[in-house]
Amino acid sequence: MTIQFSTVKEPRHLRISLKRGLAKQAVSKAQKAQADDAAIFSELRNVSPNRRSMERSVLRLRKSPGVVRAGIADDQIIVIFRHACAMLTRVDGVDLFSENVLIYTRVSASAGKGKLGIRINRVSFNQHALERLIERSRCRIRPDFLSSVDAEAAAALKLAQDGEWIEDNGDDYIQSRENGVWAGSLDFSSAEPEWDLQQADAQIPVFSARTFLGPEEMKPSVWLRWQDDPCLSFVA
Repeated sequence: MTIQFSTVKEPRHLRISLKRGLAKQAVSKAQKAQADDAAIFSELRNVSPNRRSMERSVLRLRKSPGVVRAGIADDQIIVIFRHACAMLTRVDGVDLFSENVLIYTRVSASAGKGKLGIRINRVSFNQHALERLIERSRCRIRPDFLSSVDAEAAAALKLAQDGEWIEDNGDDYIQSRENGVWAGSLDFSSAEPEWDLQQADAQIPVFSARTFLGPEEMKPSVWLRWQDDPCLSFVA
């Protein structure tokens, strides 16, 4: 049986009926192609501080399972990779809840003088957030929905690293590639043992996206900041 997906704007009722299946399919597909963290960090540690070595490493990284992006920017190798896993949320040492998420890790690595400089941040999407993206945005409804999530993650990771998010009344929001924002919180996760960092107890910043909001779902104060109106002025 062949299922055809339209490339035109789908009616809302179709998005609602497909959202759960597409979100689950994206998580399932990611589970079958998990990143090999140890191999990725080994590759980064073995790179020499010259352009040719960096380019060879990037080509190898792009072929690795679970690697979403790999490239060179400002004499650094940038690699983004993903996992599908259960994430436990804790506050003040108390376990609150566990949920299945897609978690993306962005590593900026620079080699020089016998040392490797590494900067890491992460973003996670739970299934509810993915479903709301499908329901509330105009993202393409297609079998390879995971590639759309990959693109969203790459954009969100860069914004989060640059400190470009919205804070409003204790909640955090970050710009989506679609017409809206991801709503969630800025959290921290432990460094993975496979990364073999010098600071084993390092805390990695994570933007945890818990839902997607279109313009209609945003609070006025969030909408104004999303519109880049830091003075929150109601201008006709």
